[in-house]
Amino acid sequence: MTKKEKTNCCQEILSRHHYGESVLKGDFDFLIGIFESHPQWAEKKGAGISEIKVQSTEYNNKCFCLYRTDGTSVDISYIHSIKNSKPEPKLASTDPKPKTKRKPKIQTETTIQNPDDVW
Repeated sequence: MTKKEKTNCCQEILSRHHYGESVLKGDFDFLIGIFESHPQWAEKKGAGISEIKVQSTEYNNKCFCLYRTDGTSVDISYIHSIKNSKPEPKLASTDPKPKTKRKPKIQTETTIQNPDDVW
């Protein structure tokens, strides 16, 4: 999945939920996979995550909020997580040898040095 596709999925999850709603299990698992790339994941995760809710930022934008098993919560940016993620490896070709196009042979004109040599 490309970074653009991951971003689109996160935006879609945010748009599906109202403020204060917990994300569903499938979305939870997907988001945890995204958030694991966050540069401060260990701090954000804390003792463990019990749920992820959609909250409001100070500017009234939707964001994700991690609710930890110890009762604390912290917001987390999917944008920072995706920017910090490693690119997906490219799939290897199943073709053993890549086919290359052959360049056509260009015929060059030959000059006749001695006209008597022509038959």
